[in-house]
Amino acid sequence: MNNGLLKYYKDKCELCANLCGTDRESGKGMCNADKDIYVASATLHFGEEPPISGTRGSGTIFFTHCSLHCDYCQNYPLSQMGVGNHYTIERLSDKMIDLQTRGAHNINFVTPTHYSYHLYESVFSAKEKGLNIPIVWNTSSYENPETVGYIDEIVDIYLADMRYSNDKDAYDFSHVSNYTNTVRQNIKRFHKSKSNLVISDDGIAVKGLLIRILLLPNKVNEMREILDFIKNEIGNDAFISIMSQYVPYYKAFEHGDLKRRVTLEEYEEIVEYADKLNFENAFIQETANTEE
Repeated sequence: MNNGLLKYYKDKCELCANLCGTDRESGKGMCNADKDIYVASATLHFGEEPPISGTRGSGTIFFTHCSLHCDYCQNYPLSQMGVGNHYTIERLSDKMIDLQTRGAHNINFVTPTHYSYHLYESVFSAKEKGLNIPIVWNTSSYENPETVGYIDEIVDIYLADMRYSNDKDAYDFSHVSNYTNTVRQNIKRFHKSKSNLVISDDGIAVKGLLIRILLLPNKVNEMREILDFIKNEIGNDAFISIMSQYVPYYKAFEHGDLKRRVTLEEYEEIVEYADKLNFENAFIQETANTEE
């Protein structure tokens, strides 16, 4: 096994698009991660899209720390405050086997980018122990594009976020630069590698790309721009998930635009726009998640 990610991790880390160049053997990157893996939880999860959760649950592993610093993150104790437990590569591979034994349809890595090097090693270790269910890369899509080819070697399904249509919002709300070009480049690479989501006869995702779009308050026009990009660059047969679940957590109240939930009217406007663009494979959330 040749872990090509080593050159993006050793001595100066450039796994994510922050390209901070930190020596994580002796310090912490912009993601706040060092050389060790930290896991906040590992369990069967039923809250993903139906082809991911299925009937038995997704074997979801939530990692500590994150390459983004979203002021509204609902998982901020994990992503921003460092809540989690130390894992070795072997312990993590054993946990994957445990989740498979418990019936998980897949192994779902949540915010994995900053641990790409470690996960490459751990997945191959788990496969040697008998892991044979799909790997889901549940990502902000803010990888260093140069690493995606190596990540492809362990990933079956990309569950990929598109949050912003412009760099200003990305910087103001998530404190990262060059977001738009990076994410769009990665989404195209994910699709080129895995194509659209493939769902088995029993309704379970096997491989492919599912793009998640989190609607933020006062950002209907920006979400339209994201849908335009997906249609033009991926196609209206792309699998998308239009999410209404935004809640103002963490530092959201410091931003006027983020102080409230999205309204039913905002969400319906985006759903109608996706319908206007003739998207064929869109997952829609219950409107009860919005603010009346």
